[in-house]
Amino acid sequence: MANTRTNHTDYQFDLEFDKNEFKNVIMTYEDDAFDKDSLYWAQTRPIQLKPEELKFIMQQDSIAQVLQSDEYIDSVNTVYNKITVWDVLLNGVGFRNREKKQEIYFNSLINSVHFMRLGGVRYSLGGYYSKEFENAKKIRFDGNLDYGQRLQNIKGFLSAEFTFLPKKFGSFKVGGGNVYDFVTFNESIVNFIGPGNQVEKTYIEVSQRLELFNGLYGRLSFDYSRRESVADTPLAPWQQWLSDTLDWPPPIDYATYTVSIIELEFLYRFKQKYIIKRGKKIVVGTQFPELRLTYKAGVPKLFGSDVNFNFIELGASDEITFGTFGKMKWDVEAGTFLGDQNNINNVQYIEQKFFRGSDLFFFSNPLQTMQLLDSTFNTARPYFQGFVIHHFNGAIMNKIPLITRLKLELVGGGGIMLIKDLDYRHLDFYAGIERKFKIRKQLLKAAIFYVVRENNQASVNFNFKFGLDFFNSWTNTWSW
Repeated sequence: MANTRTNHTDYQFDLEFDKNEFKNVIMTYEDDAFDKDSLYWAQTRPIQLKPEELKFIMQQDSIAQVLQSDEYIDSVNTVYNKITVWDVLLNGVGFRNREKKQEIYFNSLINSVHFMRLGGVRYSLGGYYSKEFENAKKIRFDGNLDYGQRLQNIKGFLSAEFTFLPKKFGSFKVGGGNVYDFVTFNESIVNFIGPGNQVEKTYIEVSQRLELFNGLYGRLSFDYSRRESVADTPLAPWQQWLSDTLDWPPPIDYATYTVSIIELEFLYRFKQKYIIKRGKKIVVGTQFPELRLTYKAGVPKLFGSDVNFNFIELGASDEITFGTFGKMKWDVEAGTFLGDQNNINNVQYIEQKFFRGSDLFFFSNPLQTMQLLDSTFNTARPYFQGFVIHHFNGAIMNKIPLITRLKLELVGGGGIMLIKDLDYRHLDFYAGIERKFKIRKQLLKAAIFYVVRENNQASVNFNFKFGLDFFNSWTNTWSW
């Protein structure tokens, strides 16, 4: 299954096939191919079909008629549109009309009441509306409003995206708002929700993405925003108590500044296989690693911009299946800020590259983070990091009598991180046991690991980690 790497890009693909099963697929259907009757095919085919082939076609046509019937569409809509307690609390509430190809969705309760935001509890209402047209073009609106009872202020954002070239994933997006944003998502769980990881942001964003040619995807975006420190924003009394107890770092007090940032992203799938069907391009995948390039430029004086930097990052990732011996995933990336020493020294804290600090017992995504990193690091100098994980998928445990009944699977891997200006080197190695299970219709995977590290800092006391991963039924993949 091709890995979308959505943590690096925001591309959305209809990945419906296993890339190891469809190694040579490049297929295009004419837009009206599914509307032709049997007489057309009888006159067009140079070779008449065998009886068993005709029988198969009749069965497929019967299934297609059922799937396109009003009764079936109504039944699917009824199931999806049925509101349950779990939808209200956890999943969110959605209403879909498959006949009109439109959908509306509202965030769940757990995503609408935010206890750890600035000033105490904030209540929000958010969701999206999307509609696909007969020519496969699509429009989507996303929005959110949230209110802070203690601060008595309203924040929110609104964005609109129009997919104008579905066969090339071509779309244009514009959005903006005033929000309390996070400084970085690369932060440990405890510090992520702390006041030191928040900033007030007023912004306008414009972006366009397009498949330039088969396998090469580009995204050009422009971010104009004002960044304000929240150091003077009062915390709720219980938040202040938590901050003192957990030793949260306080927000950095800095002067308000404006940014104009141009970002260019490329993702390349060498010899990408695909199917074009009903006006859409369905990506099957590739047998080769995915390559990506990100370039960001902070343009000084553009619309009053106070930043001046150039940043570049190169990365690659892949997923390799070793038959019955399991599956390996790996990811590497390297980058730096460019320019003279003065420019690099003046790169604002928020714009720098961050490396997620580890949690005490929680095993974070091993394709993006280290497991025994003492704290969160940030840098504007050269860096490199690489990750690998191998799931044996029962190749060893299934051969041990009695143990095989437990349905346990071995997993192992490691990571490396180098940061030049800190003269820091860090290596992680881990091995563990995982088991898949279901809660209602959701497939999950729980694991326990033993992690060791080697670096030029003091050692840690806790080496056991517990991990939990969710299966994404849309992309048919696990996160790691």
